[in-house]
Amino acid sequence: MISDLSQRGKMSLKNTSLILLLISGLLSLDALATTYYVSEKGNDQFPGTKVKPYRTINRGAAMAMPGDTIYVMEGVYRERVVPLRSGEPGKPIVFLGEPGSKVFIKGSEIWETSWESAGNGNWYAIPEDHLFTDRSPEYIDHYNPFKTELASTPYQREGKYEYLRGFGGDTTIVYTCGQVIVDDEMYTEVPFREELRSATWFYEVETGRLYVNFGDSEPDAHIVEITTRRRIFAPYVRGLGYITVEGFIMEHAGTNYPTNFWMEERWGQKGALGIEIGHHWVIRRNVIRRAKTFAIDCGYVDGNGRQSDLVAHNNLIEENYILENGAAGIMSSASLDMIIRGNVVMYNNTLHFLGMKRWEQAGIKCHDPRNAIFEGNYIAHNYLICGIWLDNKFPDARITRNVLVFNEKAGIFFELSSYDYDRCFVDHNIILGNGSSQVYMHDASGGTFMHNLMALSREQPEYGQAVYLRQSGPRGKARSSHHSFYNNLYLENSRIYNFSYPSHKGGPQKTDFNVYDAGEKERFFGINKLTEGPEAYTDDEFMDLIK
Repeated sequence: MISDLSQRGKMSLKNTSLILLLISGLLSLDALATTYYVSEKGNDQFPGTKVKPYRTINRGAAMAMPGDTIYVMEGVYRERVVPLRSGEPGKPIVFLGEPGSKVFIKGSEIWETSWESAGNGNWYAIPEDHLFTDRSPEYIDHYNPFKTELASTPYQREGKYEYLRGFGGDTTIVYTCGQVIVDDEMYTEVPFREELRSATWFYEVETGRLYVNFGDSEPDAHIVEITTRRRIFAPYVRGLGYITVEGFIMEHAGTNYPTNFWMEERWGQKGALGIEIGHHWVIRRNVIRRAKTFAIDCGYVDGNGRQSDLVAHNNLIEENYILENGAAGIMSSASLDMIIRGNVVMYNNTLHFLGMKRWEQAGIKCHDPRNAIFEGNYIAHNYLICGIWLDNKFPDARITRNVLVFNEKAGIFFELSSYDYDRCFVDHNIILGNGSSQVYMHDASGGTFMHNLMALSREQPEYGQAVYLRQSGPRGKARSSHHSFYNNLYLENSRIYNFSYPSHKGGPQKTDFNVYDAGEKERFFGINKLTEGPEAYTDDEFMDLIK
């Protein structure tokens, strides 16, 4: 009997062990992730293995489930990549460019066509409709970038939309979202055929003809690319999460300028790479360049997005190169817990947007970034724009350890907020050589600046301060006040501070424990009564107040 019980016990232990082993195996199978491979030499009818890879990234996107990876091998992929579903916590869907290789995703096609001469170096052809494959339902104007008008005029010209908005302009000046690239050189768009010169192009709406000036050569001697997709990587569905995009070179995209994006759906804040109000995205180690307007959007995108229950949150943008885009680098609106760190952002705003209703550009431009961190970025040499621009509230944001140098406007720009002290911390940054001021603020409050180097402000009629703070006009409760400047180092600035007088629409500021140059100019401390609305005081009244 005892022996029989012993045998039964052993069998019971064996059965238990077997059951546990089966459960463990099932859990392991569930945890196994699939890697789908994509190659220029592949075929979308293949199974997507390393030996028999897919041809398109979108085929991998269609197959990928949470935890899966779409591994894209070296090559050039001409498609708009559209993620179809979310990953899960701990199991993101990963789009990965082959490490150490050049993996391009382009919004353009090589255009081989029959050209007709128009004389004086000008040639024309009509782009075939089948080239324009990015036909997303989000495009309520047109899927063809050449048939889509830019919402604001570049190159500081006053055109159709400036006129319609009451700012003055010429209704015949219209630019498009298209791009022409010849032998990897971005050709310049002109709004009139008679303005064509070497390395320029013009799109004739009435005939659909695209004119390109090749100078003294013929078009067949060149590789011509035209932008055929308005975006490069963005879902159609809003609110997807747990997606990683890493290791790609993305270039050429017919993005529009996001004028009034908060209420104009057709001009939404839609970059070459966009998350469509997503969450837990990781955008890492990519090169994003040469978009018609801007590279990355990572917030809500238009009026409809604001009205939805979706919130872009917990997104990470790190270690990317954001270069040579027509307007801005990174743009965001109403993001929560966003981190932008370790990026190189240079040579953006190549189309030189500047003027009324051309305010959506900067190296990094964010509206209402809540609890955001901007850390360790190198932001330099951006044309006619500032390095980091926080607009329309920035509660509990932090700007730390960035290098902001030689941008044509300010290094840091704060606009439109009404806070007490200490709502945004700016610390341990190098801010020098920027064109107007190192730090510029209007109608904004609540910044605390500590342990920063601010240097090399150049003498100018109005600008040239290390820190310039003014009230631009009556803007609700917004006040240029409650800023603190502690333990900063100011070197070789033509002036140090220029603050609004602390009354009317301004308020108190704090400066203490800072280190200044010893020269007379470097100790200059200005106060102003500047406002774009009715001024509070005459010059004589103002002088009496500050005596």
